[in-house]
Parts: sequence; structure tokens; C-alpha cells
Amino acid sequence: MILQNKILATIFLIMLAAFAGTVSAASADDENSGSAYLTITSVSSDPSVFMYGDTGTVTVKIKNTGTTSVNYQRADLFSKDIKILNDDAYDTAGFIGGGNEIEFVFYVKATSNDGIYYPRFYLDMKGSGSVSHNVPVKIENTGLVISALNAPDYYQEGICKKINILVGNPRENAVSGVTVNVKGDVTTTQTSRFIGALAADASATAEFEVTPTSEGTMTFEVSYKNGMTTHTSELTLPIVYGTSKVSPNPIITNVK
Repeated sequence: MILQNKILATIFLIMLAAFAGTVSAASADDENSGSAYLTITSVSSDPSVFMYGDTGTVTVKIKNTGTTSVNYQRADLFSKDIKILNDDAYDTAGFIGGGNEIEFVFYVKATSNDGIYYPRFYLDMKGSGSVSHNVPVKIENTGLVISALNAPDYYQEGICKKINILVGNPRENAVSGVTVNVKGDVTTTQTSRFIGALAADASATAEFEVTPTSEGTMTFEVSYKNGMTTHTSELTLPIVYGTSKVSPNPIITNVK
């Protein structure tokens, strides 16, 4: 029994020494490669919420917290859900100076349905070691909504009417370059109205003075940018000639 205990104790010490050696070797590899001094300080995407088909960027910032330069072999972004457009942008070796921060920018295209996806960023160190991180990318395909606040039921040929178009942004992120255009069986002194940036959950109105040229339709088209990609939404209104049915104002007489 004593001999058996000695054998077990010896085996345990050998395993413990081997484990310690492995940890020391891994730590030494990280120390030698410099990855132990690298910290991912931020990850971001532009736009912050993609729409299907959008082109944008994913940016990863890394800081060298050490005092000497750290060499890396290459940087990559991998995903089966998001298309990487410049996957060979960082194929060449480089370095990060002591105390410095650099950013890696990848151009991507949203090619999946609504959801949150996690492309994987890798920074391979020269020699051994690496730094990796999952970058969240959200895709949500809701566009701007359009409504007419005061469109009449009937029009008269050649008679000008004012119509206010309300544009709302139900998205989680702001959009830019919002412009409203009108086309169809009407003439107008202003074919477009520029709204500009529209924050998340915000709305704006654009007023048009339209004169029908015939019965038919008029279409208000809203164009806007989500990041660097242009999108459009449309609202089509009918043009029907007739007389609006408006209740007469009551006339009160014999008031005492």
C-alpha cells in the first residue's frame, strides 16, 4: 500500500510539472509575440444598423499597452453571414508601437436576413499567438414610413392644393440625406423638398403645392441614405376629380 501511494504521488507530481511547463510555455509564447500587451479598445460598425444589401464598415481598434513595438503577421475578418469586401486588406505584416493604438477597417456588405451576426476578427502575431474578438453586426430591414396629412378626397383640374407629407424614421439608427420628390399627373413649383438627417424615432414634414393635370395618380418618393447606401420609400395617392363633401358651417340665428 505504501509503495502504491508513492507511485501515485510520483505520477501526480509529474503531471503537475508538465501542466506548469505547458502554462509557462504558453505564457512565454504570448510574452514573446507581444499579444499579451494588446487590448481591443473598441469595435463598431457604420451604419450601426444595416439594411439588407447595405455596404458599410466594421472597425476594430487595438492598443499596445506595452512600451515596445509588437509585430503582427496579418489581420482578418471572417463571417459566413456578412460578405467581406476587402478581405485581403491586411495581408501584409506590420507593427503597433508601444503605447500606440491602430484601427483595422473592413468593408462589408449585409447579405443576410434580419438579425444580429458576429463576424470574427483575428490578428495573427509574428511567430506565435493571436488576438481575436467577435464583432456584433445588426441587420434590420425596416425603411422610412410616409403618410399624407391633408390630402383631399377630390381635386379640380387646374386648382392648386397644398399637401403635407410626413416622413417618419422607425429605425434604431439615424439616416441622412432625406429628400422628398413628387411625380405623376401633377405640376408643382417645387419638385422636391430636402429634409436632411432624420434621427431614430423622429419625423419631419414637407409641404407641396400640387396642381392636377388629369385624373390619375401622384407619387411621393422619399430617398435617404443608411450609411453609404441609398434607399427609397414611396407613397402613391389617387387623383380623382369631383367636389369635396364638406359639411356647411351652422348658422345660429335669433340669439338672445
